[in-house]
Amino acid sequence: MRAGNIFSMFYLWSVTVGGVWLLSWLFPAVDLDFSAELAVLILIAMAAEWLVISFPHGQLSAGWVVTFGAFLIYGPAAAAWVTALGILFGQGIVNRGNPVRTTLFNAAQSVPAVYGAYLAYLFCGGTPHPGEMLTPANVLPLLAFSAAYFVLNNLLVTLYLLPRRGLSLSGWHTAVRWDASTYVLLIPLGFLVAALYRSAGFAGAFPALLLGLIVQFFVRRFVIVEENNRELRLLHTVAQGLGACPGLDELLKLILREVRRLVPYDAAAVYLWSEERHLFVPVALEGACAGGLHDIVWERDEGIAGWAAQNREPRLVTDLRREPEWQRMTGLSPVTRSLILLPLVFGNEMLGVFVIGDKRPGVYDEKSLGLLSVVGGQVAAAADNWRMRRRLQKVAGRDYLTGLPNREQFVGRLEAELSGYERMHRPLAVILLEIDGLYDLNRRFGYATGDTVLVQAARAVEEWLPADGTAARYGGDEFALLLPDTGEIRAVQRAERLQRMLEQISFGVEDRKERVRLPVRIGFSTAPLDGVTSDALLAGAEERLRLPAGREVSEFRPAGGHAANV
Repeated sequence: MRAGNIFSMFYLWSVTVGGVWLLSWLFPAVDLDFSAELAVLILIAMAAEWLVISFPHGQLSAGWVVTFGAFLIYGPAAAAWVTALGILFGQGIVNRGNPVRTTLFNAAQSVPAVYGAYLAYLFCGGTPHPGEMLTPANVLPLLAFSAAYFVLNNLLVTLYLLPRRGLSLSGWHTAVRWDASTYVLLIPLGFLVAALYRSAGFAGAFPALLLGLIVQFFVRRFVIVEENNRELRLLHTVAQGLGACPGLDELLKLILREVRRLVPYDAAAVYLWSEERHLFVPVALEGACAGGLHDIVWERDEGIAGWAAQNREPRLVTDLRREPEWQRMTGLSPVTRSLILLPLVFGNEMLGVFVIGDKRPGVYDEKSLGLLSVVGGQVAAAADNWRMRRRLQKVAGRDYLTGLPNREQFVGRLEAELSGYERMHRPLAVILLEIDGLYDLNRRFGYATGDTVLVQAARAVEEWLPADGTAARYGGDEFALLLPDTGEIRAVQRAERLQRMLEQISFGVEDRKERVRLPVRIGFSTAPLDGVTSDALLAGAEERLRLPAGREVSEFRPAGGHAANV
């Protein structure tokens, strides 16, 4: 079990058990003579939970006016019980996909929040007698009570969400900003509830409590409008990112971060088709549960990529546990419940898959799917631009057959290294190698066979090449290698090893069962011994390449037997 999960479970049950114990400890202080009034307050707190406004990092509720009013009228014990039971019954009846443990935690954490706020109230000089709280001298302690409850409530919820959601500063800031705004609106209403109760009894305070629900209803409508504006800003930000043409990794990370402000997720991944590996590979990952996705790849006909390639339409899964075939297919965290899958299609070509998942069921709806579908279209456009740029980069300055840099690219790289040599006095070596007998092989078996040999030789040279080296197609049957930080002795050793390695490779010959080996000529030069210009080094390597090879005729040798003249 991961350390984050252990902390999460320990924290959840510690707060839950602690809250229940604190409730039992406070129960003797609850005046049951007001049980009918307290029951009405619990019903109003339940209604506030039904009108709750959800954010990725918290919820917005008008239940605070009930908590504050109960505290002013009946004291901290009654406020704790009313708040806890209102949350428990409210979220238990109108459940928004939260597991039972989350509902228990939400109810239980309100108890230490109320009692901690009460201690802050006493610390600031507040009177412990409920009937005497509503005085001008008690305003500062009551504001301290409100501030402490706000801080404790947000802190307890944030610590609970941290292992699941991570800390998204933007999402957390949004939730806290709206929550603080609600407190500012509801604190005066709490004073009004207490004042009306003192002058007209509970019947007089009741309309003010209902006013809190009305305030929450209009705040909810305002938040919805604001969220729509945020969606437009998200699309604008993504469009700006496309226009700025950053690297694909940077752009995708920007998109995933912006998406998380509006659509919560525990894991998000963008898979793109790799033309080199012939697989869908992850190119962008975000979320607390995304770490295990680094090594997951898909072939074109398997998993979520296979489904997306076949169907090419968005898919919304509200609960993976009800669709076990999708649970096995996703490759996301095994506890993932909600899922949105978006094929990235541009034109008629399947480029990749955009997938997000959350541990809670029912998190996503058609609105989420519609928003992400628009974003997915922009991701597909970015992926297509990236793919075309890579293709152009691959073609420009590359040998069409082997894919290696061409002669001009090699000379440019050599001159750049020599410029660095002049500044740092670093040695370097140039190696030219020629596949001897290729002309006769082409004449006997055709140019297709010779091309196959060249491609295989190029792949072998690339695998042999050190990480800081450069290999290029220098001519028809010649390759050039640039080895930085390589002096004459190491150049000789490396050239000999390369020659032996290539001469041991058996090449396939079309329409023949046997495989053949070809001799290889090697020439090298080093800077500064042979010169410090590209012309001097290439001329020196070519001169050694043309030295007699000790063979009177070009030959090819069957891979398993005797040499045979061509």
